Amino acid sequence: MEIEAKLGIPDEATFQRLLEAKDLAGFCLGSSSVADLYDQYLDTPSMALLSQGYGCRIRQHGTDYLATLKSVGGASGAIHRRTEHEVALQGPLPPHDWPPGRARALALQLCRNEPLIAFIEVTQTRHSRPLYTPERTVAELSLDRGQIVTGSAHGHATSFLLLEAELLDEGRENDLETLVRELQIVWRLVPERRSKFERGLAQLGLELPAAQEQKG
Repeated sequence: MEIEAKLGIPDEATFQRLLEAKDLAGFCLGSSSVADLYDQYLDTPSMALLSQGYGCRIRQHGTDYLATLKSVGGASGAIHRRTEHEVALQGPLPPHDWPPGRARALALQLCRNEPLIAFIEVTQTRHSRPLYTPERTVAELSLDRGQIVTGSAHGHATSFLLLEAELLDEGRENDLETLVRELQIVWRLVPERRSKFERGLAQLGLELPAAQEQKG
């Protein structure tokens, strides 16, 4: 289960201030690492994965590839709770060529013998920092600047500035709630109920299955 907070950053000036922050909501912030990420979201021609409540992402970071299957929906304000299965790949491979395991088995089950086709692309630069107390590391805090691209040819692109905080093993949900309160009240960030995948769906005029909308 992935548990994380997502909040939209209103402007570049606020983004820069967050990059320079030394602490947030009483938590310390560690040193930053920067990564350029390229994501493709895939589904079958009949949208078999989405109809069953899942999204499939293949992420490229340099020469590394990671396939992820996530449930969709599941947001309560800024807090998102989703089941997640991941597997490292040698390249942008179809599920039949993924290493054996839960992610491969689930992908093949969801695909129903149809091929996976990329239909949403996300490019982003991610600044990641640990969020911690003297006793424990609570979450990984990420500041993302990027674009969501949908459609053929040159496509339709929208830009985003986003803060994500993914809970780690030593973190607690009330840690995220404390962080979200300060980010809303002090920093004027806005809870983002939609994932990047769901925002891409909206650009295409597509919606989550009704059951997932109700869950969210």
